[in-house]
Order: sequence, then C-alpha cells, then structure tokens
Amino acid sequence: MIGTRRAHVTYFPGGDEVWGTLTETGTATFLLPSSGRVTVWGNFNVNNKNSKNTFTAAFNLTAVDTAGVTHYEVGHQLAHIAYHAADPATLIVSFEKMTMTCS
Repeated sequence: MIGTRRAHVTYFPGGDEVWGTLTETGTATFLLPSSGRVTVWGNFNVNNKNSKNTFTAAFNLTAVDTAGVTHYEVGHQLAHIAYHAADPATLIVSFEKMTMTCS
C-alpha cells in the first residue's frame, strides 16, 4: 500500500492512563486486477481499570474483468476487545464485524 501513516501516543504524567492511535491510508493494487483506496485505523487505551483495543479498516476497490465489465467492492471491518486491568486474562468484551458489498 502506498500512502500516509500517522501515529500518536499520549501519556498522562502522574496518572494511570496511556492511549494511542494509528491511521494509515493510501492506494493499493491486488493480485486480481483490482485497485483502490484503503484506510486502516487503530486505537488502544490502558488505565488501572481496563485496557481496550479497537481496529477498523475500510476499502473501496475497482476491478475490470476480461469482458470489460467494471466491478466495485466496498468493505468495512470493525474489531474491539477489552480486558480487566487487574486481571489481564479476564476478557470484558470482544467482537468483530465485517461488511462487504460487491457489484
């Protein structure tokens, strides 16, 4: 993927919290003759009560088949997980969802 990447981490002096974000966006070309735009975003947050991680990805792709017909693929993925800070093995919540539309 060719594009831009941005990351940021914030610490709170004298506090118990740290959080950060990451965003990457750009253009991509895949094995099938598809190309388009991809954006990935991630977030983490840790404090004395819990730790949370969230991830999203979105893409818009275009492909032309051998008959010359243009196809469009649009997708989005979301994943989230949270743990109890006092017992990192204790899962609080976890889910993942992906949607995709092809035409």
